[in-house]
Amino acid sequence: MLFFRFISLSFTLVALLFPFNAHSQSSLPYNMTLVDFNSQQPVPLAQHRGQVVYIDFWASRCLPCRDAFQFTNELTHTFKNEDLVIIGVNLDTERDRSKALTFLKDYPAEFSLVSDPQKQFAQSLNVNVMPTSLIFDKEGQLVMRMVGFNRSKAERVKDQIHQLIHPAPSVTSSSKNAQQ
Repeated sequence: MLFFRFISLSFTLVALLFPFNAHSQSSLPYNMTLVDFNSQQPVPLAQHRGQVVYIDFWASRCLPCRDAFQFTNELTHTFKNEDLVIIGVNLDTERDRSKALTFLKDYPAEFSLVSDPQKQFAQSLNVNVMPTSLIFDKEGQLVMRMVGFNRSKAERVKDQIHQLIHPAPSVTSSSKNAQQ
């Protein structure tokens, strides 16, 4: 019981130390190439230029990652046929790949999965805690970071993705004059 209290307190502390919103100077490293989790084929991030990208970092030992996976599957259905790329990044080591496969049997992913066993991609984006989810706009700028998982944050993530895919029309001076 004491162990679970410690874990809960640790997640609370992490959530307080790492802000929910992203740092504006962060961007998607399009020059990186990841490895597809299943086929082991290269996945260049450059192929996602011009798209909204949602990235979820996870590992088999991460209990909150289970809920994050369910939410990420929901995003897949909510934004089906939209201009959104969803990538799950597994941070298990090669030695723990069998644990990741077991995790995926229990919590199947309905989105693309890549591996980052040396955590180079995670480090490039300052990801230190799992789950961590990042949203990048169509220009590749980091607009939101969710450290840990809870439903209220998840709803804000959905709203942010919707706003990025369907931005509100901007009102220009010529359209204001046309309305008068």
